[in-house]
Amino acid sequence: MRNQSQTHPDRDIGPVEDLIFNRRTGSYGPKKRVSKFIKGPIPFDWMAKANALPGKAGPVGLGLWFLEGVQRKRAIKLTGEIEILAGCERKAVANALKELEQAGLIAVTRHKGARPMVEVLEFSAF
Repeated sequence: MRNQSQTHPDRDIGPVEDLIFNRRTGSYGPKKRVSKFIKGPIPFDWMAKANALPGKAGPVGLGLWFLEGVQRKRAIKLTGEIEILAGCERKAVANALKELEQAGLIAVTRHKGARPMVEVLEFSAF
C-alpha cells in the first residue's frame, strides 16, 4: 500500500511554460504572450449594417474580420474558432452568415460536408 504522505513526482513540476530560442544569446527564454486583436481598418458602414441585422450577425462579422487578419486573405475558410469568437453555436453562425450574405456584406461558397469559404466584401452605404 502506498504511503499517503508521498506525493506524485509530477506534481512538483509546476506550470508548463512556452520557450523560444534567442539567437543573439544562444539560449532559451520564456515566450512573450501577445494579445490577439482585430486588424483594421474595418469600415464603419460595414459594421453598422452588420450590427443592425438580426441574431448574431454583428459578432460573427467581427469574427470574420479577425480571421481575415489572421489568415491574411480576403477569402477565408471558416473554422470552429468563429463559434468561439462570436460566442454562439454552429447553427447561430450559419444563420448569421445567411443574414450577412443577404445584406451584401459577405460572399459564401458552400460545399457539402465541408466548412464554408467566406469572402468579406467591400461595402458602401452611398
